Amino acid sequence: MTARQRRILLVACLASLAIIWLHFYTNQSFSTLQRAANLPDLFIENLMWQQFSDQGETSRQLHADRLEQWPGEPDARLHEPRLTLVDSRQQRWRASARNGRISETQAALLLEQQVKLVRERENGNLVLNTELLRIADRGDVAETDQPVVLESGSWHVSADGFRAELGGQRLELRGNVRGIHE
Repeated sequence: MTARQRRILLVACLASLAIIWLHFYTNQSFSTLQRAANLPDLFIENLMWQQFSDQGETSRQLHADRLEQWPGEPDARLHEPRLTLVDSRQQRWRASARNGRISETQAALLLEQQVKLVRERENGNLVLNTELLRIADRGDVAETDQPVVLESGSWHVSADGFRAELGGQRLELRGNVRGIHE
């Protein structure tokens, strides 16, 4: 083997090693970036957020098992959100769901999957079940265009949608309303 052939062989070996190193380096970098893309930018475990009235009393309290802020999403995701609020008539409402979203402006809370809204009263609770519910920022309006089931005492009512002014004692059932009194 001549000196020239040895140099060509050495250059080919070094080039092969460089290609192999570059291949492994780029694959490792890509998998690291891919793992990072599957994680939220921010998360908070066992979230508790309170809002106070002008009199300094708690008017709204939000609990969630986890809050996540994902890249490119303006809303924060909530896992197992639970909201307690007091309306303008001092009635207590509780809402819970499997998932939820809160907008970056906190203009509304969106509850999704197995949503339950309960108005607590001494003489019987009002319970609403649905799959999606929007609650306005001040907690004064709750609405959905999804099917709902409303239970109050011996009444059982279903409808294709719902809108309520929580403090104004106004409840609107939308479309295909059916009721049973037991």
